[in-house]
Amino acid sequence: MLALFRTNQLQLGIIMVVYALVIYAYGFYHPMDWAPKHPGVLVRWVYEQIGGTSGMGARMLAMLLVFLEAFVLNFIVARHRLGDEVNLFPGIFFILFSSLIPEFQQLSPLHFANFFLLLGLGECLKIYRAPECTGNLFNAGIWIGMASLCYSTYLLFLFFGLAAMITLRAVNLKEVLAHLIGGILPVIWAWIYGYYTDSLAFILERWRGDWGIIFLQLQKMTTHTIFLSALLALLVLIFLLSRRRYLLKTIFEVQKKINLLYWLLLTTSLTVIFQDSAGPQHFLVLALPAGIFLSFTFNSFSRQTAEVLHLLVFAGVLALQVVFAG
Repeated sequence: MLALFRTNQLQLGIIMVVYALVIYAYGFYHPMDWAPKHPGVLVRWVYEQIGGTSGMGARMLAMLLVFLEAFVLNFIVARHRLGDEVNLFPGIFFILFSSLIPEFQQLSPLHFANFFLLLGLGECLKIYRAPECTGNLFNAGIWIGMASLCYSTYLLFLFFGLAAMITLRAVNLKEVLAHLIGGILPVIWAWIYGYYTDSLAFILERWRGDWGIIFLQLQKMTTHTIFLSALLALLVLIFLLSRRRYLLKTIFEVQKKINLLYWLLLTTSLTVIFQDSAGPQHFLVLALPAGIFLSFTFNSFSRQTAEVLHLLVFAGVLALQVVFAG
């Protein structure tokens, strides 16, 4: 199956929607009642337009959103030549991770936030040796700010933008300010809108709702959440131990950009620490770095080994739909 996605014709990524449909199929026939704890103001508007947070329409929109993110991710990884070869693997493994358990397959605010974060990542990767990149960093800040209106703790990814400056170029005060101003502007716009529509208190409540300290919520973790936490901790450990292999035989520019992806992984850890829920939903924040690093890992395997391991992972994800749904 994995051989279908080894093509370097990224336009053929449209076939990934079939892959996503197979993974989502169980959830379509066995839907679960689900609602986010603190949906951001942007996401709440979407929920109002489609008539709620669950149902066939919401699940279909969630699947299409994940597919769109996977499609864009393939182009970003290919454009910056981050992998050993150009193929559809980043998008495929992004879909796998973003569909890992039934909670991930809902129309979560994190899917919207990840879309904006993906656009911010694309802007940050453009700044390497660019003579003028204030606009890119401002745009990255804007996208991160928009992400925070979907899931407020994503505002912490402004630190990722600062890390991009440190990693890919010399730090410039004007560029730092442009990035931070870009990140704060969407939040200020939302607050101004709330002030003039007498909904500021509601918007502030939604924006503050995701913030907290995860260590104060650990006693609320279910067995499923503990299992998922252990599984993802193991996955992150594999990514950390594989760093040398990912960097092997790559040019200096690519090495810098891969190191930046580790900053992205580190920033996701910050958002995990400063969140108010001990549920599994927040782990979707790992989807972007996980999708990219998993593609690196499978590119390093022989074709036969990669095919077998992918089938095992694919079957495991399908099994988790049944186990976690029960």
